[in-house]
Amino acid sequence: MIVVANRIQVAKGYEDEFEKRFRDREYTVSRLPGFVRNEVLRPVRGDVYIVKTYWRSMEDFERWTKSDEFKQAHANPPPKETFAGPNQLEIHEVFSLHEPPKGEKAVTEVARERGGRGGADEAKETVLKAVNTLRMEIERTKKENAELKEKLSSIDARLTRQERRGGKR
Repeated sequence: MIVVANRIQVAKGYEDEFEKRFRDREYTVSRLPGFVRNEVLRPVRGDVYIVKTYWRSMEDFERWTKSDEFKQAHANPPPKETFAGPNQLEIHEVFSLHEPPKGEKAVTEVARERGGRGGADEAKETVLKAVNTLRMEIERTKKENAELKEKLSSIDARLTRQERRGGKR
């Protein structure tokens, strides 16, 4: 996987306008082969925003840079005074990735999102309850499916017997 990071120095007073451009933008890039995701990072300290785009391969990224969608996305640049300095483009290849197991990842992400609004422990408990509810729903659905399968098998057996008797009921 390729990660393209565009470090953009935004001048003081232009932050809201810069962010609005990304919030309101039509992301045609998402329709291109090899596109994985896009992130726009707001600085916690300093004035450098980072626009990260993830690509399946370098070829996919290069195809994007030559596409009509790329030209469209960069057709209406903001005024020069929006920037406090030149952009810096970096291209990296992911060679190591570690993520928590899928279910745990979802619980962790929701807990992190809820961190300041009710607490991570409460969020984790809420998610775990939801997961248990879904598990029970899955089990109920499996049982209903088994019952339906049994009924269909019974109907099929009756139809087969009727066919052997010459279609009489």
